[in-house]
Amino acid sequence: MKIINFANVDFSEKGVSVALGMFDGVHMGHRRIITAAKNKSTDLSIPSSVLLFSRSPRRAPMLQPLCDRLCEIEKLGIDFVYVYDFEEISHLSPEEFVKKELGERLRVRAVSAGYNYRFGKGAMGNADTLRALCAE
Repeated sequence: MKIINFANVDFSEKGVSVALGMFDGVHMGHRRIITAAKNKSTDLSIPSSVLLFSRSPRRAPMLQPLCDRLCEIEKLGIDFVYVYDFEEISHLSPEEFVKKELGERLRVRAVSAGYNYRFGKGAMGNADTLRALCAE
């Protein structure tokens, strides 16, 4: 597993399958989302990845330290983990996040997220927003 902090990034030309979520701990629900991303990557013959935050956007404590979360994700066979600092992207609208981060930066071809996934400035985007934006 390669951990990416965006210094000297070399993304796959084929694109990636990504699991999106808070991932404050890697519990059963998170494992399902991550496994779905892994399965999609296998189906599409592209690398699998997880996007997570180094610390909680809500300033709440994480269920597991970053190093423990990374170890659990590695056990699931994920190829890349993108570690974001929430403040770096908190200003992006849902549309900007999908276009700039998922589309241009990560070259995402498949997305897995939970039914209650929220994203974008002020958590304005949800799973339905994500589905609609990715369809474009």
